[in-house]
Amino acid sequence: MTRLPRTFRPRRPFVALIALMAALAATLAGPASNAGAQIDPAANGNITITDASSSAYPGSTDPLVVCVDGANAHIMEVGDQYFVEEPAGSVDVTLFENDAATCADTPDDAITIRLAAGDHFGLVIGADDLFTFLYDLSCMQPGEGRILVSNGADLGAGRSADIYATSQTTGQRIVLAKGLPSGANAYAQDVPADTYLVQAYPPGANPDDGPPLGFIATVDLAEGTFFQVFMAGSVTGGLGGFTFDQGPDVCTGTEPPPMEPPPTDIAPSSTTTTPPASAPGDAVPATPVSGTATFTG
Repeated sequence: MTRLPRTFRPRRPFVALIALMAALAATLAGPASNAGAQIDPAANGNITITDASSSAYPGSTDPLVVCVDGANAHIMEVGDQYFVEEPAGSVDVTLFENDAATCADTPDDAITIRLAAGDHFGLVIGADDLFTFLYDLSCMQPGEGRILVSNGADLGAGRSADIYATSQTTGQRIVLAKGLPSGANAYAQDVPADTYLVQAYPPGANPDDGPPLGFIATVDLAEGTFFQVFMAGSVTGGLGGFTFDQGPDVCTGTEPPPMEPPPTDIAPSSTTTTPPASAPGDAVPATPVSGTATFTG
């Protein structure tokens, strides 16, 4: 496997409502996100593994060990990312809750990802499950960005949440996801560039009628920027989130259109796609997408 260069900037856990945007191509002193890693499209695919496994967030890092194809034991904590470039084919990822474990030990969880050449999969270690999505790294229209919400939190058996993004300039809301359960993702395309406060509410609740289940993140969505918002924690132990972002990548008229929703037969995967946001202030469903990172290959 090949060690990959750092190109994407992570957002650390949000305990404040404002997170300032740094240069997306800056080199970090610590681990960094790299959802646009150097893939050989003729032979290889890429997997970005994100740890959102804590049931109490923020505050609990819950270190664990991840192995890829039975090798390269890597310790992760909540908010970390780990990047893997592999030849096309089946890739086995095993998880060990004991951070002293080796790849030869019996795993606590495992998943097999069918990787095609040029694929870029996201694998999320949630509080209750391992689940995947496909990165949409296509360009975005002028004045717009993209948000992915990936729910790694423990909301309780059979429970879900509505995810809203509230503009910090107009006070108006956009629905990023409706009824998003644990272990699922939602993409919001064509989101107007703005600074948003992302919060989770009980499904069907009017955000004006009561407090949210939790504050998830502040998203400083610049034109052409793709944010991934990872939910972590639980409704009983503390609910929160962290983000990664890539861009800017604004369409010039020559690029292909945004990625079509992945087919339902992609497995293992749990991805839901909702309609795009229509105009600033319109409460309409949108799409899912951002911690700290390390590399292998």
